[in-house]
Amino acid sequence: MLDEVKKWLTEQGYPLEMRAAKIFRKAGFEVQQAQLYTDDEAGKRREIDLIAMSPDHVGLTQIAFTIECKSSKKPWILFSSGNNLGQNVYWTYCLMNQATRSVMASIGWDDLSESDLAPESPFEKFRWLRKSVDTAFSIRQAFNDKDVAYAAVVSSIKAASHLLRAERSSKLPNFRFIFPVVVIDSPLLLCKLGEMGDPELTQVSSGEILFTNPDRNEDMTCVRITTIDELPNLLNEAKIEIKQIRKEFRSSEVALWEERYETPYPHKLADLAIKQYD
Repeated sequence: MLDEVKKWLTEQGYPLEMRAAKIFRKAGFEVQQAQLYTDDEAGKRREIDLIAMSPDHVGLTQIAFTIECKSSKKPWILFSSGNNLGQNVYWTYCLMNQATRSVMASIGWDDLSESDLAPESPFEKFRWLRKSVDTAFSIRQAFNDKDVAYAAVVSSIKAASHLLRAERSSKLPNFRFIFPVVVIDSPLLLCKLGEMGDPELTQVSSGEILFTNPDRNEDMTCVRITTIDELPNLLNEAKIEIKQIRKEFRSSEVALWEERYETPYPHKLADLAIKQYD
């Protein structure tokens, strides 16, 4: 019986979800598994596999990942035109609330030089603002008539949208960054059109797709697709990005804290959220 149950668990994808949760925890994230969210489009409650939070000791900035895990032997395909220039704008960074967008919009956009990679450029400060020319416009699982890949991407975004809008308490963070992620344990392929008009396939370990939030049609965001083996490397990048976010948002946190509480901002406490990723 135990072997049969173990086989069933594997077929249902539970080990992948548990492996991904372990990797996030090892990287220093607070992880919640099997969390419910509201699907505004369908008017139903659904479940997201994982929500991973970056610990924040001050409580003014929430940085989280909503993760959908999909286990299969069938490969996934990212479709790219190979020409994604012009898409590196700050609102595709992740899902952000209005307070966050306002601060992001004020960081160095008027100071751009001829190179977007100048030291003070937002594209240099926030590396995930940069979009590769191979950023995908569509995704599909091969050899499957069901649109499993599309459903996984949508689920990760809808959960992120719910988390962004959720009213929790008076301590609700005032700055929120929610990054949707899909983790798979099958091969990941990048498909582009070759010079002769034939599809060219390349195996990759991770990729990105720009996707419109079904709950909020005006919100386009970037969803990261990664194999489970590549997930530790993705989280190493994430930790660098989180440190930069917390540094850039420090002055905004200070102003908000001192206005709200009329006491000095706890810099040493805030530093802990940065040092934990050293």
